[in-house]
Amino acid sequence: MKLSKNIPAFISAFAIICCTACSNKQNQDQSSSNGSSSFSSESSSGFLSDSDSSLNNSNTASASDGTSKKQAVKLVGLDGKEVEKGDVISIENADISMFDEMTYDELTNVTVKGAFVTMPTGVFRNSIDDAETFDHDSRTFSDVLENEESEFVKIYEGDEICGFKVSSAVSYYNKKLASNQEVIRLGGRCNEIYYGGSDIELEGTAEFTGYFGIADDKFYGVNNGDIEFCPTSCSTPFPLHSVSFSAREGFKPNGAFAVMIGDVTKLGEVILYSEYNYINLGNINDYDLDFSGMEVGEYTKAKITIDNIKMHSEPNQSFFSSRTSARLVSVEKID
Repeated sequence: MKLSKNIPAFISAFAIICCTACSNKQNQDQSSSNGSSSFSSESSSGFLSDSDSSLNNSNTASASDGTSKKQAVKLVGLDGKEVEKGDVISIENADISMFDEMTYDELTNVTVKGAFVTMPTGVFRNSIDDAETFDHDSRTFSDVLENEESEFVKIYEGDEICGFKVSSAVSYYNKKLASNQEVIRLGGRCNEIYYGGSDIELEGTAEFTGYFGIADDKFYGVNNGDIEFCPTSCSTPFPLHSVSFSAREGFKPNGAFAVMIGDVTKLGEVILYSEYNYINLGNINDYDLDFSGMEVGEYTKAKITIDNIKMHSEPNQSFFSSRTSARLVSVEKID
């Protein structure tokens, strides 16, 4: 298992990709028929090999008069479709009118309407409640099967999905991954190489059961009282936004992750397996709620209600980091 990159310091995480399989019939016209990306060492759809753009930024093509001219880059979403000029919100240091003419050298940060999600399967397992199917050596659950990979669905502000209203959805495009040395070394590009993450906000409430963790100040990178919640079940699941990227395979939806909480729980090592990984809920000082029975530096089984759900993802070196946060509406300790 590989170490999950997006778990904070007081959670040790092990990523077990369990590709999800679920489609949204209301959005079939917006989803791609192939959720994965393929690589090619040749230039296509406005993309160049590493010898052209990433290594020396020449990015040229022959003009009819025998001279060379710059080629415009093509921005492609995770659904395999090119970004339309009408969806462009802003271009850093450039006017939107320049969108069709941007070369690799000129590409900065482009903000676009819409974002990509996959549909939840609702898989939840934990090594306490599901001990009969849990293997301690591999940290896997025998009744969780690897399913067909989910397709990316594009959502826009005002859409409804999984019972939630999309209050905001934007994506970003830049050169962070295209300039990565591992991508350059392999000499390949997936069509979506300029995809740079997204921000999504949902209106509606979700109810979860899981482990409610309150950090203390002994952990690097967190503040005393910060809350992280690791779900074990959910009656109102919301869509998923986490993706993985590799220089060899391109983009894929992330499935479920196995998250280990052990150092900060009296229960000993607990393995939690879900598609939501963990949810950041701010700090206990942000709320006028009763946290009695919740110990700082400890995980406690609890039932929570959340709203104001926000999802953010962005490239970090050669991988993608993602974060889900929400506002805590209520919390109830489960004995």
